[in-house]
Amino acid sequence: MNFQYIQILFIYLLLICKRIYNSKFLPCDEKDKKVLLMFKYGVIDPFGVLSSWSAKQNCCQWPGMLCENTTGKVTGLNLTCPRIYPVYGNDNKLHCLSGELNVSYFSLKLGNNDFSIIHYHGQGENSSNNLHHLDLSYNDNLKADHMLHWISNLSSLQYLDLTGINLQEKTNWLQLVTLLPSLSQLYLRHCGLWDIYPSLQYANFTALEVLDLSNNDFFPDKLPNWIFNFSCRIAALILSENSLQGQLPRTFPHFQSLESLLLDQNALSGSIPNWVGQLEKLNKLDSLPLLNILNSRIPLEPSEKFWKFISNQVGNLVMYNSSINGSISNVLFNSKVLMLNSNNFRGNVPRISPNVTLLDLSNNSLSGSISHFLCGQTKEKNNLKYLDLSHNVLSGEIPNCWIHWKSLEYINLEGNNFRGQIPYSISNLSNLVSFSLFNNRLSGEVPVSLKNCKKLRILNLGENKFSGAISNWVGQNIIAF
Repeated sequence: MNFQYIQILFIYLLLICKRIYNSKFLPCDEKDKKVLLMFKYGVIDPFGVLSSWSAKQNCCQWPGMLCENTTGKVTGLNLTCPRIYPVYGNDNKLHCLSGELNVSYFSLKLGNNDFSIIHYHGQGENSSNNLHHLDLSYNDNLKADHMLHWISNLSSLQYLDLTGINLQEKTNWLQLVTLLPSLSQLYLRHCGLWDIYPSLQYANFTALEVLDLSNNDFFPDKLPNWIFNFSCRIAALILSENSLQGQLPRTFPHFQSLESLLLDQNALSGSIPNWVGQLEKLNKLDSLPLLNILNSRIPLEPSEKFWKFISNQVGNLVMYNSSINGSISNVLFNSKVLMLNSNNFRGNVPRISPNVTLLDLSNNSLSGSISHFLCGQTKEKNNLKYLDLSHNVLSGEIPNCWIHWKSLEYINLEGNNFRGQIPYSISNLSNLVSFSLFNNRLSGEVPVSLKNCKKLRILNLGENKFSGAISNWVGQNIIAF
């Protein structure tokens, strides 16, 4: 290593150390300190959260403070109140900040406190015009009389979270938030909103990427047209738990950048259009981050293009207790988690890739043998841990191919029409914990080889035609039915 290289490396390390030192010890701006001390004395702080805020200390070292590394200017506050869940009632906020709040600085994270009044400062160096992040979520007693009106003037605001604040009387909420030219993330969950403007064709969002309107009171109303006509690059759209009615549009909406779409807990009808399978960036289709199809009345018979999209792009798929029907015999599933129970799927059990760890197809109308499913996938190691095919109309003998499924921990085949004997290869499942064959037409003796399943704890063989004595090993650390 030459000397010149060592010099450059040494200078580089000095610059890093200086930056770290500045970020920790650079004095904060005195004007900022005065404003912050006024903020401290203006709020109610029963547990002394701000007790260490002292005029003798560097305010950049105060808890919750965000400062610029090179100038010492205060850029934001993060005083989100941690939640304490009581036995009864709402969150306990006796330990949180309350009183009056002065809005200033670039970033304010004050969620789950108990502020009641907001003072807006529109002029000056620390003007709210510079505010880019505002989180007032779950300040339940916050008076929202004029809040959205002054918020609509925050031209630099990029992030706004008013979750849990009662905006029930704000009939023009949509017009006001569309006045924010820089807004990219908007969270209005559980705000008591009731008008979603179903006849409005277009909402003038210019930079919006995330819109969360879940758990409001849009009832009874249909999906609005403006939701499908964004000119901006919307990435996440969350409309869960609103009792919305109507159908998804048949034509392809302006969703080229969409990654998450949540419509669960509504009253939608009609079929799911093919464009759902054409969303190139929608990389998952499941109950949490993206599209929910559960507890729904949507009659869906998915197309080949839809299932191809599922196989290629969806990591976790949850579609249960809905009106989904059609044959899935020729579908190859690749999602890690597949919860497809309580639908009306027909045909044979579909094929799965080694990527699948959970497969739940219970309470459907699947029929025929499962030999092709168990015995036709032997080239690659399977990683399936959970298999539930209960309460279908599957029939034939249970094939003797379980040696290829050694990762299985849970098997439920109850409520079908299986006949014959329990196959010997089940004894190869050394990880098996629960095994149910309840209510089939199985016969013969219970194989002693099952004792090789050392981790087996639940064994349900009831409502069959087994003969012979139950071996002594059953009952040793096993709950048998």
